[in-house]
Amino acid sequence: MTNLDGSSAARLITDQVAPLILAEKEDPEAAQRLEQARRIFGDLQEGKIDRSILSSDAASYFTPQVLADAKSSLQPLGAPATFEQMAFGQRGGMTYRYFRIVLASGKTLTLSTFSLPNGKLSQYLIQ
Repeated sequence: MTNLDGSSAARLITDQVAPLILAEKEDPEAAQRLEQARRIFGDLQEGKIDRSILSSDAASYFTPQVLADAKSSLQPLGAPATFEQMAFGQRGGMTYRYFRIVLASGKTLTLSTFSLPNGKLSQYLIQ
């Protein structure tokens, strides 16, 4: 403990310790999960989804009506100009990933996914 006003020790310690504590972990599956997220987005634009990569709960969410709605809302937006992972972390035993999707029109969407330990997607939410 130090008196912040009387010494520069607190700042020096913080400058050395903060990068160690706050260092962001790299996602070991980043490339694979980015490709998967892009593929699912393209599939949803066509009104389909590969149920083998979804948890049972997520698979039950994507009804024929949901897929038709996804197609009618996403297809007119066109292909993404950029699709990038912005964050990842662990939450509730699942892996959370956050993506930014910029379309050729300039419109920006966000995507959040949650993956179970077995790799299956529990959530794929476009906003």
